[in-house]
Amino acid sequence: MNRDQTPTHERRRYERAPFHCRATIATQSDPKPLEAWTIDLSLGGVRMAMERLPQGRQFISILFHVKDPAQRDVTEAADGKIVHTQYETEGYIIAVEFQEPLNSARHPNVIRKLTSR
Repeated sequence: MNRDQTPTHERRRYERAPFHCRATIATQSDPKPLEAWTIDLSLGGVRMAMERLPQGRQFISILFHVKDPAQRDVTEAADGKIVHTQYETEGYIIAVEFQEPLNSARHPNVIRKLTSR
């Protein structure tokens, strides 16, 4: 359960799927971007692994590093709020709820990768 005692699985509106790509995380209070790797993704959020937590870590901006159909490196951005953190022996797992769901207009390559599994 999370802090407000609502089981997390009851809060989820979208199906999660394995999703692996490099991500860069930034906050207003931490000028140096942090590297992360996605674990799984839904239209409503993402779970990522990272070595350290961002400062001022509630609201973050995420850049997903993916390939376009021509296999060029591209980035697609999403903003969200960290809703869960978990310490692991090699770093942290964070769960982020997006401010608005991912969509094919703003995130075409992330959506394509998510649905091509």
